[in-house]
Amino acid sequence: MAPPTYAALSVGHLAPFPSPHALQWSTEGQLLVLTRSAIYILTPNLGLPFDEEATMGSRPPGSVGKSTEPVVKWFKTAVELENSMGHYWWDESSRSLSLCWQEVAWSPSNLSGNGGCLLVAMNSNHEVSLWAPDKNHLKGEWVKTQDVTSLIREVALVEIPDGNKGSSAGVHRVLYSQANCIAWSRQMDVGPPGRMMDTSLLAIGNRAGSVIFLRSNGTGDLEHVKTVGVSDHWVTQLAWSEWIEDGNGRCIGTLAFASADGGFSVISISSALEQDSDTGDFSPTFDFEHNGLLDVKDLGRRGITSMQWIFPSDGSQVLVYNKPGTVHLWWYTDSENEPRNTALRLKSPPLSSSASSLAPACAIIRTKMS
Repeated sequence: MAPPTYAALSVGHLAPFPSPHALQWSTEGQLLVLTRSAIYILTPNLGLPFDEEATMGSRPPGSVGKSTEPVVKWFKTAVELENSMGHYWWDESSRSLSLCWQEVAWSPSNLSGNGGCLLVAMNSNHEVSLWAPDKNHLKGEWVKTQDVTSLIREVALVEIPDGNKGSSAGVHRVLYSQANCIAWSRQMDVGPPGRMMDTSLLAIGNRAGSVIFLRSNGTGDLEHVKTVGVSDHWVTQLAWSEWIEDGNGRCIGTLAFASADGGFSVISISSALEQDSDTGDFSPTFDFEHNGLLDVKDLGRRGITSMQWIFPSDGSQVLVYNKPGTVHLWWYTDSENEPRNTALRLKSPPLSSSASSLAPACAIIRTKMS
């Protein structure tokens, strides 16, 4: 029996590029819908007596009169795409001729001014920006609070001095500043002091083969934490695991990433709270470890189109990633030191003559079997 459908919504814009991040729930119960020209933020009205005339939603076609279930109404607002580019790369590197939104990620809760979530977005010109609700997060305007690419360009001047790369330092700084993918971790559970501060990390993969880690500085902006060089190729995908408490007051997290040559690897992050001896304030410290690329035996060099961690009931963490025509599962077992990797071949769905198993995967969803 098919599950009931409680509402149908139309956003009226061109669909996004195939992406597993086009639909995302925030920890505050808001649904993000990514399109090429706007990022829609939808909030279900679950009984709040607040401006019900501003909600939208209707019953799907064919279900009218067949269900007694109520229709769920939604508040809607949007982050519109800016018409002009903030950073011009054409005198240094390639630039996008047609701007559109490409990637977006929610922050954890309690980072915006009203205690909600922030939004970080990336456009087709490899620019990253930070957005927050101005007054009303349900149906009001969301404003850009920080040009994250400007911050990254400032970091690049420090990380890549002129004498480091010779005549290619300028080009390397441009590739360093051009984002390819973004992912925001959850908050760590490090005890009562950590619940009063931000213990999450925003990861940005760039075209220089690095992963840049940022975190909130407590004033609504992001600050640089660490840059980890991981590959000679572009970083194309990122996926955070859950944070795990190790019993000694530290939390361990894993960030998986994919490179443009079809390889992937993981960065292990260890964090703990340290107290300042002068002020008595607590702040998180982070240690990063990366041991090289994995899975580079693919002779076809097929790129990874999506990746995501899933968490079985036995407490393990399994990385699922897609390549054209295959789905791969990668995980560690308690009894083995070496990871295991299983590949599942996809078949072309019988939908149309153009259907192909080589098309990019749009989503990875784990369902429990009864």
